[in-house]
Amino acid sequence: MVIKHTQDNWHQTLSLVERLLQSTSDLSFSYNNDKWSVLIIVSLNQSNMRLNSVAWLLRNADCDSGVILTRSMFELSANLTYIFKDIEKRLPEYLEHGNIPITAEEIQKLQQEMENGNTENVLNMIPTKSWKFTGELCSDLGEDWLNEYKSFYRYASIPSHAGAFTLGKSFLQLLRDEPLAEEELSKVLITAVAFHLRVAKIVAGSFPTKISIKKLNELDSECNKIGHSLGLFDK
Repeated sequence: MVIKHTQDNWHQTLSLVERLLQSTSDLSFSYNNDKWSVLIIVSLNQSNMRLNSVAWLLRNADCDSGVILTRSMFELSANLTYIFKDIEKRLPEYLEHGNIPITAEEIQKLQQEMENGNTENVLNMIPTKSWKFTGELCSDLGEDWLNEYKSFYRYASIPSHAGAFTLGKSFLQLLRDEPLAEEELSKVLITAVAFHLRVAKIVAGSFPTKISIKKLNELDSECNKIGHSLGLFDK
């Protein structure tokens, strides 16, 4: 009975991913170089691709890589949510720190420099440190985010940094030649779904005719039910 339960969670989560991506992918936006609109559209596209990749990796039992990408989705959703809380103040700071080309003219100029072999400006655009530490963002966002930072983010940092623990765990897995439990795969995937929904909801707030917030809330409710059954989310 327990085996059937975990299998149900895995297949339900895969179905949820498919329906969520159908609601948030292949959309046509009109934003007229508004910097906030550009940022959230790019963020949604990144989150779509990463969720799709996490699902593919987990289908192929590559749990560590799935965790690493899910960690990236957490960072993406935390940064976007933090900026969303005070767009007027935080968006310019974020863009300035990253030297991000946001208009068509800026991107075209950068591409031209690269084609001419001038890579110095491109390298100078790459920041050498984060604009805000993830823990600092999560502390500002509240207790729930900070708890996720202290639990999931720290756990996900282990495979991200390829420490000895990861090498040892992977070697044991090879020696045992046992497939990963579907419950473990489900936990990673449903976590990625939760982070993607946070990004999608912010985008839906600016583009309600493109993404239905009602549909996202329905999918979020389903996500929470699966998370509860896996012992992940608070009831």
